[in-house]
Amino acid sequence: MENSEVLATLTLSLVPGIGSQRLRALVAAFGSAQGALEAPQSKLGAIFGVGRAAATAIKEACPEDGARVLERLRELGANVLLAGEPGFPSQLEEIPDPPSVLYVWGDVSLLARPGVALVGSRDHTSYGAEVAHVLATAVAQRAVVVSGMARGIDALVHTAALDAAGGGTIGVLGNGFGVIYPTANRALYERMVAHGCLVTEHPPGERPHAGAFPRRNRIISGLSRAVVVVEADVKSGALVTAD
Repeated sequence: MENSEVLATLTLSLVPGIGSQRLRALVAAFGSAQGALEAPQSKLGAIFGVGRAAATAIKEACPEDGARVLERLRELGANVLLAGEPGFPSQLEEIPDPPSVLYVWGDVSLLARPGVALVGSRDHTSYGAEVAHVLATAVAQRAVVVSGMARGIDALVHTAALDAAGGGTIGVLGNGFGVIYPTANRALYERMVAHGCLVTEHPPGERPHAGAFPRRNRIISGLSRAVVVVEADVKSGALVTAD
């Protein structure tokens, strides 16, 4: 994809109120993100699900915002994948509300390998920790371990996969690159960038918020052929991922 279209897509994705569904609708209606940015406000507002407020926000969009994101990605050594373009995980097209933009950092080749999600409680037992380690070590010999980079079970399975010979792991974030959450995972975060892969829908620097984590969970499941839950409360996000 031409750099101008990447820039236009990022600019459009940063507009308040333009989520993945609206972004896809706009690109489909106008043929490209650049076409959507250049469209008259009246035509933007006529697109189903966009509305007057979002149309106004699109006309006020600033390409410099998209350029700043690209520059930050270059500084980090990260990249961005756009839906429908080479390298974008095709399995994510099969989930409800698939992402339109996916920021990636690390070994992007892991996205093309079969994945198994291992998720579970932040407040686990010692037995749960042992089981998580055994499962992740075994899975890592056959598939990529996918999890959510939270403390507890998530952190344990990422670590076990990294420690396994030839093992690979993908961490799905509920925030942008450059924000380490939780802060206790700083060392793991650095290992994931060097030897695994981090992915997120959120632009660099974006802080986590409550609504981001259920949406993160749909990507964890979308990248995986199976989801294994290790010790989770009935209201746990791990069960949201399984659902």
